[in-house]
Amino acid sequence: MAKFNEFRYELLPHSAYSPDLAPCDYFLFPNLKKWFGGKRFTTREQLIAKTEAYFEGTNHIIRTT
Repeated sequence: MAKFNEFRYELLPHSAYSPDLAPCDYFLFPNLKKWFGGKRFTTREQLIAKTEAYFEGTNHIIRTT
């Protein structure tokens, strides 16, 4: 706790109903799954390009939700 105080970190509580889930379980993975839904890729390069495109647009999504 001394290091937290030294660096002025604020401890945030986990949600009471599911403390084992990280924030990405609430936002990132469900939205990523929805975004990829119904898409098919014939090459690994296509998959990587679409994944990179998703993450390039993620900052905009986070700010608007």
